[in-house]
Amino acid sequence: MSELLEDVRGFCADRQMEPLDLLESLAERLEEILPAGCRISQCGSCGRRSAVPSGKALRELREAHGISQGDVARRVGCAKQHICGIEAERCQPSAVVVAAYEKLAAEAVAAAAE
Repeated sequence: MSELLEDVRGFCADRQMEPLDLLESLAERLEEILPAGCRISQCGSCGRRSAVPSGKALRELREAHGISQGDVARRVGCAKQHICGIEAERCQPSAVVVAAYEKLAAEAVAAAAE
């Protein structure tokens, strides 16, 4: 990891730019190449950024497989209102929530194949 950090510092020094500016530039570029229905989300505690599906994309996945918001909420262990807030894009989905949508969709596909 320290070797990578040194490479980044060297790259930035050669171009007379701050490492944070490089990260912002990379984040903007990443947003241009993300799959449809995804966006960049930044963790409030550590600042780490990751690509997450939008609430709309999660809703479309759920509806396409006949899964209710209640099914997702029960799988995650949260209130149905929280799932509604995620799909309305008032809340950020956590990795646990995204995984629940994916697992429920996979189970629906497997059940349909039987």
